[in-house]
Amino acid sequence: MPTLADMLGATVLFREVHPTHREQIAAAMEQKAFGPGQEIVREGSPGDAMFLIVAGRVSVTMRSDDLGATFDLGRLGPGEHFGEMALLTGERRSATVTALEPTTLVALARPVFDRLISQLPQVSLAMARGLAGRLAQVDRERGGTSASRATRAPEPVARARPTALPAPPPQRGRPH
Repeated sequence: MPTLADMLGATVLFREVHPTHREQIAAAMEQKAFGPGQEIVREGSPGDAMFLIVAGRVSVTMRSDDLGATFDLGRLGPGEHFGEMALLTGERRSATVTALEPTTLVALARPVFDRLISQLPQVSLAMARGLAGRLAQVDRERGGTSASRATRAPEPVARARPTALPAPPPQRGRPH
């Protein structure tokens, strides 16, 4: 039967990590079980851990107070992870994650997460690629508004024309 360290090796996030390090990471993770409909993390709560799904499926939702509606952001299954954004930004969680069926997760607490990010560049790179992929997906869904706006050259600003030209700077050296 595969171990948690073996499972970590099959995930995008930990695939490039040396097996010895995967064993150490697995030993630092806490296993948690959730029943169908049970909230795992709530939007607005502090980020204290990142989670990796071992078995089961979860739903990720976000509430819009402006629209008075809850939006389904997606579903995640075995080998996928969530919760890293709150750890990276230090902000509160931006979404609620709920178990859709009996779900087993492993939690990676903030102190261990911080050590991983600082000591294993392959984990940081995998995480950056994943977050960039999410941003690109949001950008495509919004018709190229978020990331393209941030990287696009600024629009020219219309400026009022001066009524008089400024005086020329004083000449240096010999006059012509």
